[in-house]
Amino acid sequence: MNDDARQKQDATTQDNSPPCEMQAGVERRTFLKASGVSLTGALATSLAPSALAAAKAEPRPVGMTDVGPEWTGPGGVGDYSSANGNTHVDVKRGHGMIRNHEQDQKIASARLSGEEYDLIVVGAGIAGLTAAYTYRKAKPSARILVLEAADIIGGVARANEFDVGGYRLIGKQGSSACGSILPDGSFMPWHPFYHELGLPSAFTHQKPEGLTNDIIFPADDWLPMFPNYKGADVGYYFEGKGFIRNPWSNGFEDAPISDGLKKDLMKMAAFWRVPYREDWRQKLDSMPYEQWWHEMAGVSPDAVYFAEGPMRASLQGLGTDVISGMDVANVYYEHREQFFKPVIPSPFAIAGPVSRNVELPGGNATIARKLLQHLVPDAYGDTPTFASFVRASLRRETLDRPGQAVRVRLDSVAVSVQHVGKVDKAVAVDVVYNNAGKDMVRVRGRNVIMGGQQHVNKNVCRDITPAIKAAMNEFNHAPILSVNIALNNWRFFDKAGISHARWFEGFGWFGGLVPEVVIEGAEQPPFHPDKPAVMTWFIPFLDGRGMPAPEQSTLARHAMYALSYADIEAGVSEQLERMFKPYGFDSKRDIAGIVANRMGHAYVVTPPGFYFGKNGGPPPSAILRQGHGRIGFAHTELMGSQLWFFAAIEGMRAAGAAVAKS
Repeated sequence: MNDDARQKQDATTQDNSPPCEMQAGVERRTFLKASGVSLTGALATSLAPSALAAAKAEPRPVGMTDVGPEWTGPGGVGDYSSANGNTHVDVKRGHGMIRNHEQDQKIASARLSGEEYDLIVVGAGIAGLTAAYTYRKAKPSARILVLEAADIIGGVARANEFDVGGYRLIGKQGSSACGSILPDGSFMPWHPFYHELGLPSAFTHQKPEGLTNDIIFPADDWLPMFPNYKGADVGYYFEGKGFIRNPWSNGFEDAPISDGLKKDLMKMAAFWRVPYREDWRQKLDSMPYEQWWHEMAGVSPDAVYFAEGPMRASLQGLGTDVISGMDVANVYYEHREQFFKPVIPSPFAIAGPVSRNVELPGGNATIARKLLQHLVPDAYGDTPTFASFVRASLRRETLDRPGQAVRVRLDSVAVSVQHVGKVDKAVAVDVVYNNAGKDMVRVRGRNVIMGGQQHVNKNVCRDITPAIKAAMNEFNHAPILSVNIALNNWRFFDKAGISHARWFEGFGWFGGLVPEVVIEGAEQPPFHPDKPAVMTWFIPFLDGRGMPAPEQSTLARHAMYALSYADIEAGVSEQLERMFKPYGFDSKRDIAGIVANRMGHAYVVTPPGFYFGKNGGPPPSAILRQGHGRIGFAHTELMGSQLWFFAAIEGMRAAGAAVAKS
């Protein structure tokens, strides 16, 4: 980020508080009121709206060019302090330069840099970094340029860091789990590529100390979201009732919901494993997720939404009314290998009484960092141990030095990608990018890999065919608001006797605590209720339930962007007060800092037909995987799910195709 942008970004923290702390001047106003729908009587017929349904703020202008640093809010400390999700700088550039084409008139006169590369990668998320890494393995002498629009690498695989009570705390912004611990205790990464990067293969989690209640803690935040999950103590919070601990264990006996809803939920609880049938792949992809449950088990759509609506949206972007029934295969089919070949372990398969997922510090930001280290060996200095690597700061001056084989250029927004001459005869591609909000620069590559999403590619790739443009238009994206809450202590969770909370009205819908992976040689706070910790909330926006997916996605994005940082800070504080005040929680005392990460296009939405196509035609991902001349496309969205190993698979594939054309 240039100096001017950094000064604007830092403006929110120029007071007497540390950059990760709550801002004392924020008004503790009422943020989200209950919608007025009673859970007791209404759920059987008309489920209460999504977690943010009561937010009535007007959507921001479509251009999204009026936001400032007060909208972004503080970003914590460390490498990601000015990269908390889509910052105001990112949003202004993305909407202005790419979607609104405000700089198009300057493309023709872009400054010629004279640089020529064997490969240019646009996007430094895990897919783009993997593509660069794979290409360089095949061609060690290749010259590679990686262009990244943001202030830091990683895409959604980034972290937030806090200094609290003498400890450096790390929370994940998005992508987090990296593999599974098998029943025999061994570790299985979700892709062999993990081992190739030299990441750790043995894990020990912190043991809780100082508890007054016997609480089961999971190893990640994702699996406890699932219904009937037995690897954590989850409290379901109902307004006027309080917490009900592990209600799936007794059929929601004490929950203030209708008997019909309870009956449907128990049908779901008993339906975890579905026998395989040869013709179910296309059948699943021909209908929404809710419809599958209704046809297979007689479960009402409201019950499916109650059990899995926000959870599915936290994994797939939107709720159970629009995502493809193929998502059922991720969890409920024993023979999932029949759906996906080669065999890819299901990260969210529910088997056994304990969570098996593993999260590295800061989530999969660690994988992105390790990829960068392989491309630019001194990017993080001398880090002989994993502990030293995890805590190392990025040495930005190493990324773009003249003469090195791989150059990584941050704050570089690609606005035009086009073949030199006719596509079928071209031997090079020109890429024009905006240099840190300053001038336009033109570079040339023998091959280009677009490592970003199709909503960007369709605006940037200037000579694509109508068929490719149509395929790109099939990709709709939904937002997620990731909020990292640094706590001075979490004694209130201990007193409530739960590791995670699930609620149905107010701000958010789910959050809790997980023990960290023990890193030998690294200073970590004990997993003790009186010590600091980070809690992460992933908040979808589902106010458009019942609308077509594209309209839902747009409405959701506007709803998220309409929230200021002050709105989010107040929403978090008041929601925790509402639920945990009886257990001693006090927001001013117990919250050390809040970082909001808005991700406007976090998830590709997978409506029916996404995986196998519609009306006999191919799915859009199959068209894009063929590439376009010397331009290839690689992003995890082509697999229909935002998971790090899918990003690695797509990056490897695109790099292999580029090598074949070299």
